[in-house]
Amino acid sequence: MGKQRLIGVIRLSKETDESTSPQVQRRAIKAIADLRGAEIVGWASDLDVSATDLSPAERPELAKWLARPDEWDGLAFWRLDRFVRSVIDFADMIRWCRADGRNKNMISATEPIDLKTPIGVALAQIIVVFAELEASTIKLRVLAGRAEKRSLGRWSGGEPSYGYKTVPARSHVEGCDWHACDCPQVDGLQIDFDDDVLPGAIQTAYATARELVDRVLGPGDSMNSVCLDYEDRDILAPSDHKRVRNGKPIGGKKRRKGKRAKWGVETVRNILLSPTLQGYMSHDGEIVCGDDGMPIRVGPAMVTDDEARRLRIKLVDEQSTRTRTKDAAPLLDVGFCDCGHKLHHWRAVRKLSKGPKLYRYYRCGNPGKIDKKKVCNASALDAHLLESLVSAYVTFPSILGDIEVERKILVPGEDHTAELTRVREAIQRLTDEKDKAEGWDDEDEAIYASRMAKLREKRKALAKLPQRADEWRWEGTGETYAELWERSDWDARRKLLINGAFTVVAYRPVTGRGGASGTAELQILMCPGPDLAKRLQGRELPKLPPTLEAPEVTMALSEAAAA
Repeated sequence: MGKQRLIGVIRLSKETDESTSPQVQRRAIKAIADLRGAEIVGWASDLDVSATDLSPAERPELAKWLARPDEWDGLAFWRLDRFVRSVIDFADMIRWCRADGRNKNMISATEPIDLKTPIGVALAQIIVVFAELEASTIKLRVLAGRAEKRSLGRWSGGEPSYGYKTVPARSHVEGCDWHACDCPQVDGLQIDFDDDVLPGAIQTAYATARELVDRVLGPGDSMNSVCLDYEDRDILAPSDHKRVRNGKPIGGKKRRKGKRAKWGVETVRNILLSPTLQGYMSHDGEIVCGDDGMPIRVGPAMVTDDEARRLRIKLVDEQSTRTRTKDAAPLLDVGFCDCGHKLHHWRAVRKLSKGPKLYRYYRCGNPGKIDKKKVCNASALDAHLLESLVSAYVTFPSILGDIEVERKILVPGEDHTAELTRVREAIQRLTDEKDKAEGWDDEDEAIYASRMAKLREKRKALAKLPQRADEWRWEGTGETYAELWERSDWDARRKLLINGAFTVVAYRPVTGRGGASGTAELQILMCPGPDLAKRLQGRELPKLPPTLEAPEVTMALSEAAAA
């Protein structure tokens, strides 16, 4: 019979305790293997993994070996509490080791645990009971400690939302904005803006988070376009930012092997909807309230109540469709056939004697058919020609070229509805607490009266404050359409057209060699949105730009004819 093949099992919830470090566990496991004349054939190292939260079968590294039972004979660990902290988990592992004729062993390097002997199994079960009791006790102590910290306005633990960092707590005076202040320091932690410039970061996390707020609330950017922009600018994603702040290399997990994490829409959404941006303590995404029923503040607010309200409306309440804003076809969501359907961008590569050549077209996207024939029989439009006509249309002085580009900006109103709602909810909670309480005495009544008086006073003060709705205004950029168009790429040009609510209607030509329209047939009409249309009153908008002799269009016509 050959040597017993063992898998060394290493687990650590947090890699901070030197007495139970992976190195200590590895040395002990090697020692017990040598003592038994066994061979270590592999290691299952699960670090930053809780045995209370994850069973052995759910741990990434150990699960890989459990799926290959033919390659080993037993599991060796430093102590049983490094392996399991639940009687149920241990009983499941014993059953698994004995099921289907596996006959696997479990060995502790520091305890008399060996599934090959009855006494070893009995001792293991006793140890697990005490390990589970210890884990439960630790959990209760942690929860009690966090509750105490929350009651004192302290950060109760964990990583704060992106854009914030933990700092020593201070006893803030009335009127303090909580940011980088010199108020008296007290025990515990609070949070503040993360304005530290880290190695490899081009801007602070606070600046990035604040930019997220401004761009998502603005009129021109989607969350997806912001993510793509951050990728292009090499802005560290939140997970990599956390690793760099903790002195760890970018990438972390083996699956990324040093590659940067990517920005994602859900990451942005979670950041913008976090109550932490208002400076409040949160738990499971919900604002934590104190004994007075009001939210517990633990840091400075990055957004106002009004901005938080608008973010929630935009990201939660509004179920709007997403508009592609990066690497899209130049006339996507702008170009339409005169039958009313969008123009779709098509690409085709043809093999010519000189080599392959790319052809681009716009085709009507009308899927309708009558008697198996298409409802719209418009021919394909040469993409370069159509885009050149649009360029000529926008830059021609008597049409749009000399008009100043304006941008839509939001002038925030004054709205205290959210804060007033929170005060009213706090009053209701306090009233419900009194109604449901048993054995209400004079001391309870005095505390209740004091809290209720403060809440009612705050409600009256908020109700007297003025209310003003948000207002959108147009502001000049100091640049004409022709100037902005000439210096922009097609992504920016398309964004300019969408912001002006333009619709480009291509009138349907029905002839053309190879299914493509003849150049002489192509006519377009550019329809501006209502705001820009008011500024263009008195100007004639022709179906064909009067600039066919312009270099850009002439070149496009020549290329189209040659093709």
